[in-house]
Amino acid sequence: MNPTIPKTVFLVDDQKISNFINRRLFTNCNFSGDIYCFEDPADALSALEEILPDMILLDLNMPKINGWDFLEILSNNKKFNTIRIVVATSSTSPIDKNSAKRFPQVKDYLIKPLNGSMINKLLHNAGSN
Repeated sequence: MNPTIPKTVFLVDDQKISNFINRRLFTNCNFSGDIYCFEDPADALSALEEILPDMILLDLNMPKINGWDFLEILSNNKKFNTIRIVVATSSTSPIDKNSAKRFPQVKDYLIKPLNGSMINKLLHNAGSN
């Protein structure tokens, strides 16, 4: 993966306020790329047919399609191997954190609420593992 600042980011969280706050954090960190917010993971999966983001900020606990289901779907399609996934969850469970490591696209596991320094780190370490 090329260590460049992402140009396109998907925020996938069923909580509208989380997407709002995270979008604001990216903006406050001078992120000038495109940000797409999805409260329904199915909408994000549909959007992947037309837009291939560099990074997806993904919540785990969502109704219908949860973050684990979303990760399984992405991992079954090589087209999505280059997307950097950042789990952004309220789960502090070591089990969840270890489970996320099963997916090679998952590069970070962050506990919500996020803050500006977390976003800055994501943006400036975009190519690292």
